[in-house]
Amino acid sequence: MTELLRKAIIDGNDNITINVGAADLRSIIAEMVQDELTRRAQAVEASKEKPTLSRKEAADMLGVTFMTLNRWARDEYLVPVKIGYKVRYRLSDVENILLNRNSTNN
Repeated sequence: MTELLRKAIIDGNDNITINVGAADLRSIIAEMVQDELTRRAQAVEASKEKPTLSRKEAADMLGVTFMTLNRWARDEYLVPVKIGYKVRYRLSDVENILLNRNSTNN
């Protein structure tokens, strides 16, 4: 019964009438809230990436100028992440460019 009720709530069936006890309803709500909290925690963990680099750090690693970084951003080759007024670059994006550069040179 609980699983059927949960499915009906999630599916959003507007044409349903269900008689449910308060204990079952609390249990279903608690399960749904816990599922959502778990899903959000997993999303946060997945979004935690390697640290970001400043413009200077990215330019130094890549051996390019700030003008080149600006052009790459415009061309969407290396897209910066803006945190407030700061421009940052994902370390993984910079590493990918370095790997691609090394693999094409070999």
